[in-house]
Amino acid sequence: MKLIKEDKSTYPSDGRPTFVYDDGDYIIKEIPYQTPTQNPVIKQIRLINSTLNLELISSEYSIKEKPNVYWQEVDGKRSNLFLKYKMKKIPYVFDLEKNVPHKRGPDVVLPPLYTDMDLYLKHILTRYIELNIKLYPYHNVDNCHGNVLQTDIGKPVIIDWDDALLGHEYTSQRTGELLIKWAVESVGALKVNYSKENIIKFYKKTFDFYKELTYNTVLQHCNIDVNKMANESYKELDRERNNG
Repeated sequence: MKLIKEDKSTYPSDGRPTFVYDDGDYIIKEIPYQTPTQNPVIKQIRLINSTLNLELISSEYSIKEKPNVYWQEVDGKRSNLFLKYKMKKIPYVFDLEKNVPHKRGPDVVLPPLYTDMDLYLKHILTRYIELNIKLYPYHNVDNCHGNVLQTDIGKPVIIDWDDALLGHEYTSQRTGELLIKWAVESVGALKVNYSKENIIKFYKKTFDFYKELTYNTVLQHCNIDVNKMANESYKELDRERNNG
């Protein structure tokens, strides 16, 4: 089993230590585990797999203490309890892969899927909205670069499921806010046409698109302050730009 990613953030920082391994046919992850308020892990695994219509996450998992690796729970307590689970490795990655940049920064040439807001909304955000309607009150909102792969042409698979596995519940308002925010900030055009006016336009377009696709669904109750969110995104992107 080969370690391919390690986040060493430990208590008492705000980070969450995470370990990712390549085990041949599977990707194995170890993530901080705090007892969920409602559903056991196996129920969440079944929900995710049924939502994807794919046996992506194995029913084999374990919860155990990890020696000398600690993280901080919401109530401030120190813990070294981890959830270890395995996810089927996506065997084939077709033309969407060339649209997924694995590096970020001002010198990275981003592909059309992440520079054209209309393409992004149609091919990425639409998929996330469809999944989140089925997942509610759980969600998957991290629609940034690298979290969408393909097992076949036209069959995108979302691969980052830690939060939903842990059984965290959200309101439709919170899910909508985060889906819209991630969509706007993931579009590389913000790095090219860098102005607050453009970011406001992207927020308005994304919000209108979101409201249309979620009308009369469990996610329809979401309203945002476009100018406030655009200002926050502009500040964040400005920090990223200045930090290189």
